[in-house]
Amino acid sequence: MGTSNKTLEANHTEIEKRLENERSEALRFEKEITNEILQLNNDIAFLQKRQEDLMNKKIDLQAGVESSNNEASSKNLTLGRILMAIDNIYQRCLEGSSIIRYDNEERRDEFEKVKEPTDEEYFAKKGELAMKKLKVIGNYMSDFNTIIQECRKEKKKG
Repeated sequence: MGTSNKTLEANHTEIEKRLENERSEALRFEKEITNEILQLNNDIAFLQKRQEDLMNKKIDLQAGVESSNNEASSKNLTLGRILMAIDNIYQRCLEGSSIIRYDNEERRDEFEKVKEPTDEEYFAKKGELAMKKLKVIGNYMSDFNTIIQECRKEKKKG
């Protein structure tokens, strides 16, 4: 019985040592897992913050693009109105004068060559065309001014 008691005590001591090792291993594993979970939570928080920052940046960029588009549309509208006004004044000059004629037939053909917008060259061509029309309008205005001055001089004489 003495030997079996010693054997049992040795087994018991061995089992307690293994139990203690298993507990410390489980505790170490639990701490390791807890630390890993904390690190992953920190990573998630960092990534969420980064995502928010990127979303805010995206929103700012989209607002900038929208603002740019609105400004470009506004400028295109203004340019279109200016070109239409030049065309209207030009047409009135052509229709209103049977006495003064410039080389309008050649220019009219040239003016008709520019059609619907296809690319960036459109506005460049329309700009050149508008400048030519403005020169014609300026010539008409100068001639009308001269005619009016001559009429005033004759009115004073007569």
